[in-house]
Amino acid sequence: MRAPTPGTNGVVISPHLQQQLLKAELCRAAASPHHRARQAALATRNQTKSAITITDPNRPPVKLVSLENGDGASDTTDGDVVPGAAVQPNSTAGATAGGHHPSATVAPVTTAPRLTVPAKVVSSWTTLDMGGVNLSTIAPTLFKYTFLTTLYLNHNQLTSIPPEISRLRSLTLLDLTRNKLMSVPPELGMLTSLKELFLFDNMISTLPWEFGTLHQLEMLGMEGNATFDQNMKNILQKDGTPALITYLRDQGPVPAPPPERQWRYLISDAERKLLETDPAAETFSVLCYNILCQWYAPSTMYGYTPAWALAWDYRKELILTEMMNYDNDFLCLQEVEGTQFEKYFKHHLSGHDYDGVYWSKPRARSQSEVERGKVDGCATFYKRTKWHLLDKQLLDFQAMAMQRPDFDKTQNMFTRVFAKDDIGTVCGFENVETGSRLVVANVHIQWNHEFKDVKLVQVALLVDEAEKMASRLAKLPPAHPDAPVYSDSSKVPTIICGDFNSVHDSGVYEYLANGQVAADHDDFLGHNYGTYTSAGPRHRFALKNAYAGVQELTMTNYTPGFVGVLDYVWYSSQTVTATAVLGEVDPNYLSKVVGFPNAHFPSDHICLSAEFRIRPQKDTARAAQPSFPPMNGTNGQRNMA
Repeated sequence: MRAPTPGTNGVVISPHLQQQLLKAELCRAAASPHHRARQAALATRNQTKSAITITDPNRPPVKLVSLENGDGASDTTDGDVVPGAAVQPNSTAGATAGGHHPSATVAPVTTAPRLTVPAKVVSSWTTLDMGGVNLSTIAPTLFKYTFLTTLYLNHNQLTSIPPEISRLRSLTLLDLTRNKLMSVPPELGMLTSLKELFLFDNMISTLPWEFGTLHQLEMLGMEGNATFDQNMKNILQKDGTPALITYLRDQGPVPAPPPERQWRYLISDAERKLLETDPAAETFSVLCYNILCQWYAPSTMYGYTPAWALAWDYRKELILTEMMNYDNDFLCLQEVEGTQFEKYFKHHLSGHDYDGVYWSKPRARSQSEVERGKVDGCATFYKRTKWHLLDKQLLDFQAMAMQRPDFDKTQNMFTRVFAKDDIGTVCGFENVETGSRLVVANVHIQWNHEFKDVKLVQVALLVDEAEKMASRLAKLPPAHPDAPVYSDSSKVPTIICGDFNSVHDSGVYEYLANGQVAADHDDFLGHNYGTYTSAGPRHRFALKNAYAGVQELTMTNYTPGFVGVLDYVWYSSQTVTATAVLGEVDPNYLSKVVGFPNAHFPSDHICLSAEFRIRPQKDTARAAQPSFPPMNGTNGQRNMA
């Protein structure tokens, strides 16, 4: 790092302040109308053309769009488009899942959904120069150009910036130099892609605490604001922009919490009352939650989250409190660290009538005892006074793939399926009072969108094993003469939930919802996976998404780069009816939040919770004189047949 440079008056000038002063002079020099646009056009014309450019005759010509006559951002002032290499704003070419999510371990499977550009605007440009044109107001039409990455509004007469600027989430550079701004809106804190924000030569006295979410900001230009807060100025000049952003992020007040999430009922009020008073009705509830393992949540990944809110000691308390508030029969958790399962969750949940089943990811086997405890896995907790655990199984997808004789043991199988250590668990339960059986599967599927084939294979393996578990439960003699008898696996109530890292238009969702996918489905990417790619995977569960009966959630994963649904609770609709689901997070609250985790949400995922009723069996044959195997275990479990 360079040593600080002494100033003319003996004042030490830090490298960051040197850069700030240099940027200030460059911005001040851009006072003429459309200065940057004209410079860019001149540079383009002056380029030495050493070769003839051959263009595709079938490709439509690139059109530069004028923003005049009602198409632009101002009713009175035109804007100039800066020519140059452009990126199609809706293109996903070259984008990776890791680039749209702060943690490569839990990255989404697709690029972030982006608002589409109006049809009349050709999106072959991403920079707009409206500098030096005496602009006093900004028309709302500017904010429909959500693909803009660079916006120059410098050297104008602006006295305020509309809050709607928060829609321009793709901005990386915003120049507001030399306007008449006395303040800036807190909504600028929503522009988390910003790397340069120039506010030189205004009359700004302080910055909103919301600027603490601008975690990618490299240069905040504040020179020339005579009344700027001295404390903030000292931090900026001495330690630089990142230090000031960190100060605003960690020292800012805690925002107001959102309204409580509301339950959304899938049956009528009359049906609910009947269900509550029916002594024969069997109900249960399931919570599904990716809790964000502490080792996947460094500040470098979640720079928009206050350090205190990202700390595991804070988040784990919030997670536990949230789970206890809903009081579900089953808690299906993903990204649970081994040590935290034993020392924290198992310990605290035991006092609330829960026992738990846990497995770490396979890589834990090859690590030291200390490192093994840091590996995450899947945990399934259940109310021990209501349910007996009859059977449990780890789904190690690596080992399962190797053991299948129909899988192609080629390099592709080793580098794709076997290279991923994602896991699932399947547990078989029996109701203590009624003897009803239930399969609960809990899974965390591969995150990388470039491995759609692996996702589909993992989920197919998961459902196969859930069917096998259901078959074993169906064959087990009933607990008592009045307990249900199951003719086959499809009659056993089944729940399959987890973080599937898959959106609605994926092969994974299609397979779960429809019971099959074609053998040549695009998501297999042309690879050979035995019967899955010769006949197509299929299942008999008649699964339904618990949230499909209402207006579905807009998201289960919420970060600056990705907002979408990745987590699901599926149920066998022939044997189970969904009666209620936990609703969405308040949209007004979300409109002011750049991403999770934060002070109120301890993970980048939200929890899902659903209530179910087991469909009563009709004309079920009962065993005349059932024989009961001996009981064993501390929970009174019976040996599986």
